[in-house]
Amino acid sequence: MKKIFLKMIIVFVGLALVSCEAEDLKNQDEEYNSRMLSVFIYDSDIVGEWDLKSLITEDPVDLNQDGESSTNLLAETDCFDPVWIRFNGDKTFSSVNYSMEFKKGEDGDEFICKGRTTQNGEWSLNNNTLILYVWSNGALNTIEREIILTEDSFIFEINAAESEDYVKNLGGASASGISVVALEYSPSEK
Repeated sequence: MKKIFLKMIIVFVGLALVSCEAEDLKNQDEEYNSRMLSVFIYDSDIVGEWDLKSLITEDPVDLNQDGESSTNLLAETDCFDPVWIRFNGDKTFSSVNYSMEFKKGEDGDEFICKGRTTQNGEWSLNNNTLILYVWSNGALNTIEREIILTEDSFIFEINAAESEDYVKNLGGASASGISVVALEYSPSEK
């Protein structure tokens, strides 16, 4: 009788372990799938006009000299107002950008807001990678950005060379090491 009871306990424990493992695997699969779904972005998710919400720098700066440093250049200067991008349903886009230059001046740092630049081209999405096709100086340039889409914004990172498109250091300024690392856009309120 003890042997039968012992065998039943072993079988019961074994079944319980297999059942728990199967459920754990199912939960892991669901978690993996939900992560994978969250990185897939539909075209309709980005169609529309988006305004620049944050121009994020690597280190905080105090360009407006109000005593408060920020990693968001938009809180420090109005040089980037307005910057926007419009994704059209026909897979074309247009954007407006601004930039600034800074250098050491006789009476401190000098910051110069530069003129407006526009870009037009075509766009596509491959999962969470935004691909922009832009004609410039007779050549087709392809720009790929992995984007993170939230309920109210999308964000992408840029490299040091691309940072120069937004902030150009002409030397000697206190903000000489400034580097833009990411841009965040939110739906336009226009």
